[in-house]
Amino acid sequence: MFALLRFSTALVVLVSLVGQAPGQVRVWQDPSGQFQVEGSLVTADDTLVIIKRPTGELVVLQREQLSPEDQEHLAAVAEAAVDPDAAPASPDATKPDTTSPAVVPVDPDRPADAPPTLDEQATSTSTWRLRTGHSIAGQLIGFGRQDFTLLRREGQLWINGINVKSVPKAYGWVVPAVASAVDNQPLDNWQAVERHIAAGGGGPVKYLVEGVQLELSDEDGVITIPLALLEADLAALVEPGFARWQAAQAEGVSEEDRYAIGRRERLFLDTYERLRRTEAAQARQLKWIELGLLGVNAGLTQLWEVALVPATPYGYPRSVVVPGRDSMDAQQIAAQAYPGWVVGTARRLSSVR
Repeated sequence: MFALLRFSTALVVLVSLVGQAPGQVRVWQDPSGQFQVEGSLVTADDTLVIIKRPTGELVVLQREQLSPEDQEHLAAVAEAAVDPDAAPASPDATKPDTTSPAVVPVDPDRPADAPPTLDEQATSTSTWRLRTGHSIAGQLIGFGRQDFTLLRREGQLWINGINVKSVPKAYGWVVPAVASAVDNQPLDNWQAVERHIAAGGGGPVKYLVEGVQLELSDEDGVITIPLALLEADLAALVEPGFARWQAAQAEGVSEEDRYAIGRRERLFLDTYERLRRTEAAQARQLKWIELGLLGVNAGLTQLWEVALVPATPYGYPRSVVVPGRDSMDAQQIAAQAYPGWVVGTARRLSSVR
């Protein structure tokens, strides 16, 4: 007997995070200095950088498209998170490897109540609240998929070959709710689930769950939380990313694309969950800005932001910053550089210096 629950999850991805002091604002720019965005660093990995503008808007930039000075700043921040006594990186310094998480030592000069740096959070706890009021904590993996197989044997209920008396507490909050939703039965605890499985012949019954996936502490394994069990405002924040991740699981999508999408959405999940700790949840999505076309058509005097809509359901809407004579010229440049994307409106940003 097999039951499929279409909630949702993601890939197991290790992302290197870097952080800086809360509220520290700087001007980020491309190598030409034509495009600038003011804001504080939220999260970064070796590919993407997420900036929070003073207005609260979240902006995603490609790390490789930033200026050398910004690249050095990111490297210095990552190094300082791992070694608080390290001197800031100089322009000629060898950049540290920031592609894998590290255990972060305690900084004796740091206030005890200071928020954790992002490198610390790469190996620390991520907490997700449920609609029931319970909280599940663990290291964030991303979106993911997990099977729960229930079997009643010798008067005992077993899940994935383990007696329910020995499974993590979080399983008791998730699995009965999953079984209840799939089988349309009021199952709110293990006793009710056991009776339900027994009435159906004892199983095994398999439930496939997709959602936010955490690695539990104390070697308790992994738990996958369906979006339907998350607090409503948090579920609404992460649902668009979940839909993109789920679309990437379809046949015909390459493993390379699935990996990249899972990695990207894991970084976005971290952003939403962590910002939500310190401020009220807001229904805002990240704005992805490409800066890669700033080097073309040198000599043009206008800078335009052209909206791009992906051709695939797992693509992320973005805009590209383009120099052009007018909006139509900017749209044509974007269309040539991004074949397969639907080109939207063009908005003038400024004159090219």
